[in-house]
Amino acid sequence: MARGFTTKILHTLANRKDVHGAIQYPIYATSAYEFESAEDIAGAFQNTRPAFAYSRSGNPTVEFLETRIKNVTHAHQVIACASGMAAITATILTLCEAGDNIVISPKMFGNSVLLFIDTLHSMGLEVRLADFTKPETIIPKIDSHTRLLFFEVLNNPFLEIVDLENIQKIASEKKVLLCADTTLTPPNIFDAGRWGINISITSTTKYISDGGVSVGGLVIDYGNYNWEWIPKLNLLFSQHGQNAFAFKLRKEVLRNTGACLSPFNAFLQAVGLETLSLRFERMNDNAFMIAQWLDNHVGVVRVSYPGLPNSPYFDRCQRYLSGKAGGLLTFELESQQRCFEVVNKLQLIKRATNINDNRSLIIHPLSTIYADFSAELSKEISLSEGLLRLSVGIEEVEDLINDIQQALSV
Repeated sequence: MARGFTTKILHTLANRKDVHGAIQYPIYATSAYEFESAEDIAGAFQNTRPAFAYSRSGNPTVEFLETRIKNVTHAHQVIACASGMAAITATILTLCEAGDNIVISPKMFGNSVLLFIDTLHSMGLEVRLADFTKPETIIPKIDSHTRLLFFEVLNNPFLEIVDLENIQKIASEKKVLLCADTTLTPPNIFDAGRWGINISITSTTKYISDGGVSVGGLVIDYGNYNWEWIPKLNLLFSQHGQNAFAFKLRKEVLRNTGACLSPFNAFLQAVGLETLSLRFERMNDNAFMIAQWLDNHVGVVRVSYPGLPNSPYFDRCQRYLSGKAGGLLTFELESQQRCFEVVNKLQLIKRATNINDNRSLIIHPLSTIYADFSAELSKEISLSEGLLRLSVGIEEVEDLINDIQQALSV
């Protein structure tokens, strides 16, 4: 009998049982591990003996988080990293080399875009921009040196849902890897592997963390891509087959860059997974009711929330996300000055930049997470100076609406 998401999380067995039978898998706060012999430790370093040797490369608590995620996503491999940004960086360093190109959506979290067009571009990676809500714009960008397509399924903060099925067809025909940031579409509502995504990347700082208490990221390999098509992985594919990507990421890139997840954060996030569905449902319900209320407010120019029936992305929300748009919404006011006035009058909702915290948080994107964008790039992605991003928490919705109402009052 198939089990539900939360049941699977709660009853995931660790690969290595705790010697004391602890119900919550413990924090292994150690950097190194003792071996019985020189031969044993040599085998661990030479990958002939599965074992933990150093926590930069692997740790039992981190492995337990990875195992829980693997259990509910049906993934082939899961690798935890120090942050969502570290997970993106590690993935690109594993797949690409100077002279390669990738096609990305410019409508993503600001730092993700800047990672590609500034940091990675300066290392010899060509970055090409396309509108992933219009897959026809992607096709001319792909050539024999294109290694992957990168986008957010539900993008932050624009709340657009990509045309996933047609994007998947293009990627499949061109033999190009499909890599998606699924931070806003956690595995309790979105089955990435089912929709043909090859690699998904998630910032566990958000929904999974439970209350914004830790930072982390995941790289999830669904085992549905031929790694022989990636020149950088050719040799490893002949040696490790379908494990080629995960082997290189974990044994080389993660170890050499040191972007590992701490055991303490892994523990917090493994526990956070236990209530993910419950918290998500409350955030989703709250956000829907607030979006409806804002949509009828005379002082609001526009509301973006894919769960609203009048959203252009409503049908995709029903199809891809089980009809649940989650806890993030945006609304537009007449000017940046008006946005600042409203934000400053809020008494309950916090002025902070994280999303999917248990508390409701608000920011003005243009002046914060897109502050380093050029005027030209901000114009290209149609980033309005009157846009506010509201991350809805689990407070009673009446209290949140009352707070917004008094802030919008003239």
